[in-house]
Amino acid sequence: MLFQRFHLFNPMADYLYTDTAAACLFVACKMEDTNKKLRDILIADYNLKHPDGPEINPESGSLEEHRRRIIGLERRVLQTAGFDFRGRHPQNFLIKFARYYRVHKDVASKAWDICVEAYRTFAPLKHTPQTLALAALLLAGKLITGAEGACLEFDQIPFERFHTTHANVADCVHDFLELYIHHRQMTRIGQDITLERFMELQIELNRAGHVRQDVKVPVLDADGRTENGLDKSGRHEIIRYILDPERQRREKHAMEDVVMEG
Repeated sequence: MLFQRFHLFNPMADYLYTDTAAACLFVACKMEDTNKKLRDILIADYNLKHPDGPEINPESGSLEEHRRRIIGLERRVLQTAGFDFRGRHPQNFLIKFARYYRVHKDVASKAWDICVEAYRTFAPLKHTPQTLALAALLLAGKLITGAEGACLEFDQIPFERFHTTHANVADCVHDFLELYIHHRQMTRIGQDITLERFMELQIELNRAGHVRQDVKVPVLDADGRTENGLDKSGRHEIIRYILDPERQRREKHAMEDVVMEG
């Protein structure tokens, strides 16, 4: 998710994808309290690039230069992540929803795999973790046949209670189906289920009214900047992140009062 969010604001042509992946992995290890030294990540990166090549010296100058480059890139990853270190994963919600609806264990297992493969799509950037979990359970129930109590339907979900909407869950399911239809061989679940089955499910959803929602596109303001602080050329302006929404509202009202007095 860090990798996707980084390239949401930065063109892929400006950075080596291997360096970006290493920086995102380093940040993710810190977020998940999994201690990994950057040097170990870079050595693993070198071994993947040169499986038959000579072993690299951990004290070599090239590795130190690479380490400094990744540390600089880490700052950009943190900026695009909003300096928000709170981990949000759909698996926690998936377990609770599976128990709440008493779905079959095979369906829960299949939904778990869908949640893992969801990071091959842009769904984690667009939707909340509970939305991903509900969409995974819905799709898994459609894919599993013959399991008692397997199928979870849209009309069984109290969307307001789970702080999501019908449109968001439907859009998330469509994102999963697009992945399995167009990139089936790159996924674990897609290799076990035929392409025709995924296409049939997509048609059924559309006929039932569970259509994909429109995705909001950032709009440039009068100064040529978007809401994320980028100008027309894609360069970053100074961005200030406030994680306290109440404080943000107070400051907004204070600024409005100053403008009205002026």
